Amino acid sequence: FFLSFFLSFPFVQVMKVILKCCDVSNEARPKGVSRRWAECLTQEFYEEGDKRRERGFDLPLMNDRTKADMPKLQVGFLDKFLLPMVTKLADVVPEVDTLLVVKLRKSLEGWQAECDEAEKK
Repeated sequence: FFLSFFLSFPFVQVMKVILKCCDVSNEARPKGVSRRWAECLTQEFYEEGDKRRERGFDLPLMNDRTKADMPKLQVGFLDKFLLPMVTKLADVVPEVDTLLVVKLRKSLEGWQAECDEAEKK
């Protein structure tokens, strides 16, 4: 019984989502830490784009250093991927709301403010 419970479909799916959230939840860390992670990841995306460009491949926007910028990339990542996933997880594990969702919404607000400020210039 014990093993069958832990291998049941819903439990395994929830655990997969929890692991994915752990993997990509740097935006829930303090601003200085999350910003540094975003800088490193953005640089990695750009370097991958540079290699793709050298080989003549098309570039996704997030890999094109001439078109993408970090605040917009972070807004898209938070708004379209991370927050929806973490919000669904909070439906199953309510503690996730205070542990992640609230922090991620604040992070999204900060990145959006940077985007808005850049557009004013």
